[in-house]
Amino acid sequence: MKQPFFYTLLACALLASCDIETSSNNELDANWQLREIDTLATEGTADMSRSNIYWAIEGDILQVRNISKNQKFLFHLQKDKDALTIGTPYHAHTKDSLTLVEKDSLLAPLGINGTQVTYHINHQGSHLTLTDEMLRLHFRKY
Repeated sequence: MKQPFFYTLLACALLASCDIETSSNNELDANWQLREIDTLATEGTADMSRSNIYWAIEGDILQVRNISKNQKFLFHLQKDKDALTIGTPYHAHTKDSLTLVEKDSLLAPLGINGTQVTYHINHQGSHLTLTDEMLRLHFRKY
């Protein structure tokens, strides 16, 4: 009779000691392929479907990869309702070497206009659209 009580007590102690973190990003946490960039001022559109640029969102981290140029960037990410703010970009040269990005010109080919950008989120199933003051980025879930 003592064993079931002991195991129940042990299970409760283990569960109480766990630090479970969940992301409030819901379905936004995924891998996304950049498909198209619209310039809002000129209404121009750039087809990016062959650019091999991917955004991976998980928790409070955004990883942007340009596979064609073998580039990887890491950003701090914050989601608040329908707004997504990215900032503090790091260029990941290797798994052990990160440098803080201070020039916007490194990020522009990825559809990112600065070292801190806030986007409006429009997410519908396997499609994601992010809009800032200058650009509208279209993604598909990968």
